[in-house]
Amino acid sequence: MPADRDQRDERRRAILRILRRTRIVSQKDVVSRLLMRGFEATQSSVSRDLRDLGVAKVAGRYEAPVADLDPTSPDDFAEVVRFLRQVCTAGPHLIALHTAIGAAPSVALAIDAAPWPEVVGTVAGNDTIFIATANLADQRNVARRLRDLMKSK
Repeated sequence: MPADRDQRDERRRAILRILRRTRIVSQKDVVSRLLMRGFEATQSSVSRDLRDLGVAKVAGRYEAPVADLDPTSPDDFAEVVRFLRQVCTAGPHLIALHTAIGAAPSVALAIDAAPWPEVVGTVAGNDTIFIATANLADQRNVARRLRDLMKSK
């Protein structure tokens, strides 16, 4: 039994990697990509895996859950960028960063972990983050950096 569980967990990690790197629109696509990586799986086992992993179908494609990302990892930080939607400034010290629904906590954690000395701190809701900076120049630098990241995605 432990070997089966280990294989299942390894297959599920592979599914998350596939979803993060490739646009997947059907469970059949997941099955074939797993097979290319040496995992034999049926559509029904993939369906259970997707359900148990919390994967959602959004705008016609399967999306890995944000909660599984480690936003402090440089690789995952690049992944977090895809959830950015809009940058707005508020006064000389605040930035309101809008994200995909449910993504704000992970994005805020990534910003807090990033080597951005201009950021004093963040407060995250569900799809909005307030980013505090010490002054107007810092606010402009962070806002520009965020907008540049949004363009690069």
